[in-house]
Amino acid sequence: MSGSRLYGSGEAAALIGVGRARLIQLIEHGKLPEPTHRLPGRRLFTEQDLQHLKDALQALEAYVFAPVRTALAASRVSRVSLHVGRRALDLTPSVCWAFWRRARPLAELAQ
Repeated sequence: MSGSRLYGSGEAAALIGVGRARLIQLIEHGKLPEPTHRLPGRRLFTEQDLQHLKDALQALEAYVFAPVRTALAASRVSRVSLHVGRRALDLTPSVCWAFWRRARPLAELAQ
């Protein structure tokens, strides 16, 4: 480890802008990479792990969310259901601008 700082899952989640529970869920479902270090009941993230998480989230934005937003704006799809936590958001071309206009973290929408 050579003196590098380790971050707990709560700190890591705050640094990349998602809720801790969502971060753990994404890791456990294979959507985000596991951290380098793991102790019983704990995940410890290095700076490099945080960069990998940020890169994975940027890829989701580029390859999933941005194309969906574009398709809705162009009315190429009639409806998108986005499931965040226990909430489901149904987006249609006529209402999608209210959702996309103000950037909000997904964790905020799940509350």
